[in-house]
This record gives sequence, structure tokens and C-alpha cells, in this order.
Amino acid sequence: MLLTADDPRYPRPARGRSGMPPALFVEGDPTHLARPQVAIVGSRAATAAGREIAFDFAARLAAHGFAITSGLAAGIDAAAHRSALAAGGITIAVCGTGLDRVYPAEHRELADRIAAAGCLVSEFPTATPPCRP
Repeated sequence: MLLTADDPRYPRPARGRSGMPPALFVEGDPTHLARPQVAIVGSRAATAAGREIAFDFAARLAAHGFAITSGLAAGIDAAAHRSALAAGGITIAVCGTGLDRVYPAEHRELADRIAAAGCLVSEFPTATPPCRP
């Protein structure tokens, strides 16, 4: 699904901001983008303790009604998404690729679970591969 800036489901905080994407691609329920959110992001090479802390924070925040937003990356991001799902909460993955390209590829199942219980969002069109800055 494509949300343009004039769509009422386009995230309100992003509207009118300098540099905002003119459109967002969404897989899953776009109404989750309007929910109160907490972003949990961190190292891809996280320690076991770091992943555990991220998991605990995400579970507690999800239990209080916050959507957990992260980037679908390995490490802290994945722990936060998995925790929100395990707690029965909502999670939103902001992807740096087209939504047809899950990165890292081993997170395909996680991405599918996020789309079913939350949403995946990207400013990048289909077929956009990952690219290091």
C-alpha cells in the first residue's frame, strides 16, 4: 500500500517537516502508524545482556500500549520486535529497503510476523536493495 502525505493515515508527526518522504510504502495495518510509539534501536552486534535489556524494555512498553518501532536489523532491533510480538503488542519495522527485500534475509519470518501484527514501512520503492551510506 502506498500512503501519500495527503492520506489521513500518513503519520501526522512527519507531515510538513523538512525532508519528509512524499510517500510511504506500508505492508500490514497502516493505522498502527498513528499509535503512540517508542523506538528501540541499537547495535547489530549486541551482547546477550543488551538483547535481554531491549527485550525487557519492549515487553514492558508493549504491555502499556506503546507500539515498538525499530529497524528490523540484527541485534537490538530484532530483540525489540520479537519482544513486542511475544507480549501480544504492536511493532512497526522501518525498513531501509523496498518492502519486497527483507534485510537481513534471515529476518523474513520476523518481517512476516510484524506485517501480520503491526506493519512494515519504507520510503523506498519495490526492488530497492540495501545500501550502506
